[in-house]
Amino acid sequence: FSMIFSLKDYVHLNDLLIHKSYVDLFTRNHLQTFQDFLDYQGGEVFRRNRLRSVVKMELKDPENLSFFFHMKRHELSWKERLVSLFHLGRAQDGEHEWRRLLEFCGAGIPTTFPVVFARQRFLGFPWKSMTVTEHLYETQRLEEFIPSCFSGEGAQDLRFKRKILKQMAALCREFHQMASNHTELYLGAFF
Repeated sequence: FSMIFSLKDYVHLNDLLIHKSYVDLFTRNHLQTFQDFLDYQGGEVFRRNRLRSVVKMELKDPENLSFFFHMKRHELSWKERLVSLFHLGRAQDGEHEWRRLLEFCGAGIPTTFPVVFARQRFLGFPWKSMTVTEHLYETQRLEEFIPSCFSGEGAQDLRFKRKILKQMAALCREFHQMASNHTELYLGAFF
């Protein structure tokens, strides 16, 4: 983690829930409301469809140092909105992801650090939401790391391979003990 996790470290800024150590950075970069994030046009777009977008953002601090974040904007389809009626307003949207990130951080499971959350409701039911997480610096996806690590001149020995397998198995066990199911359990989702 980039910092020690505590729920006490989150504050409300307008309609945002934000980690207090980032308030100045986001304010300085004119991102102070949910609408500011919805209207944000900068960054590198990873995915975009009608209902979800993922954008890598670069923000500068007063010393002109760069900080990177990943913003996921969610909008529920009409079908998902109707389904949420039957689940008392609980939908599989950004709020679900935000709560899971908080749980994982609180349990000490290494994951992207949750920085900002916001949502809009329509008649009390989920409609739009947004999560911002801190970029994972100096990491490599396992799908890239494993081939480069286990072939060619610098190939690692069997003990190192087993160590990685044991770490992955332990992480999956922790994950499932928290009653979580990772629907995207593939090497590209691990760093």
